[in-house]
Amino acid sequence: MADSFAKYRWCPNIIGPLGGGAVFDLPLHQYHQGGELVTKNPCEAAIEDRKEFEFAEQGFIALIPRKDSNNAAFFSANSVQRPKVFQRTEKGQAAQRNFMLGTRLPYMFVVTRLAHYLKVLQREQIGTWKDQARLERELNEWIRQYVSNMPDPPPDVRSRKPLKEAEVKVEEVPGQVGWYRCNLKVVPHLKYEGASFELSLVGKLEKE
Repeated sequence: MADSFAKYRWCPNIIGPLGGGAVFDLPLHQYHQGGELVTKNPCEAAIEDRKEFEFAEQGFIALIPRKDSNNAAFFSANSVQRPKVFQRTEKGQAAQRNFMLGTRLPYMFVVTRLAHYLKVLQREQIGTWKDQARLERELNEWIRQYVSNMPDPPPDVRSRKPLKEAEVKVEEVPGQVGWYRCNLKVVPHLKYEGASFELSLVGKLEKE
């Protein structure tokens, strides 16, 4: 996470040997056994792929050693939030997939980092009243710097512009005169089971 933040100022690049999840140059323990020099892998336990998946489903993040090396990698980063179950319709299954991926840390870090910046932008504008249409336009202009229209951007572009689509909607909040409701929807440059997915977040912004 620290490495991803230092390089890109947010933390989606934290899983996979080539996607930012690698840990390099771990210490190796060597010892003699039966007259031969044996090298123990750099992790305390060797976790098989199936067991790593089972751990991930329960919200545990396992470090997996790379064979014949002193490197290891994180292959998943789930949170402990259990995904909701939706109806068995096409729309329901899409909603379930979106919700499930929203519980996974790399995608959660993308949305929460954007939400953090939205709050910072709003704070900087305190005292300069803006109507709903103008605020929505400015926020959409801002978020477009993180969107790439390339169908399959290279890793360096995807790290700086991780979004395929992004939209901010600003609405009046009934009964709350001093607030706007802010709806953030993004489609990352990632696919799950071959399909694109959407992440969303709803927050509130002060009008002035």
